[in-house]
Amino acid sequence: MSKANVSFRRFTRAPKSDGRRAQDRFPAAVCRIFPLALSAFVSSLLLLLPSDKAYGQCFWQAKPLPYCQSFWFLESGPRLGTREAYGKMGHVLALGKMRNRQSHSALGVGIEFSTGSESGLYRLAIMPRYRRWLSQNWAADAALGPAVLGEGYPAVGYKGLSVMVALNYRGLFSLNAEMETRRLEYGTHTSYSMGLRFGSYLALVEIPAVLAVAVVIAMALARSD
Repeated sequence: MSKANVSFRRFTRAPKSDGRRAQDRFPAAVCRIFPLALSAFVSSLLLLLPSDKAYGQCFWQAKPLPYCQSFWFLESGPRLGTREAYGKMGHVLALGKMRNRQSHSALGVGIEFSTGSESGLYRLAIMPRYRRWLSQNWAADAALGPAVLGEGYPAVGYKGLSVMVALNYRGLFSLNAEMETRRLEYGTHTSYSMGLRFGSYLALVEIPAVLAVAVVIAMALARSD
């Protein structure tokens, strides 16, 4: 066999390693896309399902049936973590909408953005939420969903899982406990935190106050340097 024929066969033959790489990339892509698509699908169902008859929609002041058919929630507040790897202190901002299903329960979905005291730490999660009305003023919340944005490369993708439980008073205050898993190059990191969140109109005051304090601290650090 001539050298020309050997060279031609080598040139036209598809390399096997490329096929194996494509097969390896396919499951990885599915693993990233599937949690996001599933979360979006479930969230859409929760918001589109009809509810029992109620008097109307409450904007920021959440109440059970028959006072409210649906309501928005806005929460913001500090949290204290149990591990030092990403900094103990952090801040959480959550926004979403819920619909009362029965006199004692509500379903909805929200987005939660959190930051840590360590530079460059941030996280955004899509979290379907369930609320159990304990009375007209008190409620217990539970939420679970994938983090879709966070530190690392690429920034967008499946970053881990977020779980939250809370005791809420009139949508104004809530005591929250959270667990987060983070996908890292060397494995999975799990962290826990406790926090106090301000909701409704109090959140509208707390958010600009926190931003103002952050700007003052940043300016003070810049001058000290």
